[in-house]
Amino acid sequence: MLYIVIVGYSASNPLYKFFQKIPLVKNWCNFTCQQSEYIMFDIDVLPIIQTQQKLDGLKQALKEKIIYQSIQQIGSVARTATVRNLVKETTLKHGYLTHKIKGHMLGKITPVYIISIGDNHNDRSSNHTLLSRFKFKASKGGVTANVWGDKGKMHKGAFVLNLKNGNQGIFKRIKGQRTSSGKQKLKMLYGPSLQREAFRGNSAQIIYNIVADKLPQRISNKVDQYLKKIS
Repeated sequence: MLYIVIVGYSASNPLYKFFQKIPLVKNWCNFTCQQSEYIMFDIDVLPIIQTQQKLDGLKQALKEKIIYQSIQQIGSVARTATVRNLVKETTLKHGYLTHKIKGHMLGKITPVYIISIGDNHNDRSSNHTLLSRFKFKASKGGVTANVWGDKGKMHKGAFVLNLKNGNQGIFKRIKGQRTSSGKQKLKMLYGPSLQREAFRGNSAQIIYNIVADKLPQRISNKVDQYLKKIS
């Protein structure tokens, strides 16, 4: 599993509690990610707040709520953009990536958005992507798969079988090995690990750009919405 952690905080005195929550986030990561990796984006909201003079007239609880909701919404946008980018870069289908890439807030009050990529399991079938998930073409000589947008690699002697769960798998026969019933043993072919390879392209930069560019405007819009409600 790969975790992308988007943290909104401020070291200013009025919002110092946000800054104090950062160690809690790191402890969560160290505990949760023992068998995984994580990338943390620390987004200091202090400069954003300082440019929003309208925030001065709002109560502390409302300020925190605005930042929380803004981080939540921008995190969701970043997660959607990550899925779309990986569809282009990997040749994996949108539905599969949507299932594998999840997003949620760390808690009900902490302004931290978590994007998780992959499965939290240690077996090969979970940490690697079925080769059949990528774009492929079967022929008499084998199967050609386009992994991560490459020109295509021919797997000689490979063939496609329908699985019991309705998916397809790409297999090769294992020479010299047979089952107890006398049938030749097969091995399923896998592609790269999604969580290990997710940032080989532009996804990390896309996430950073979205947060850096859109978070200030989102906070500003949220402030205007709440000022209209209380005016």
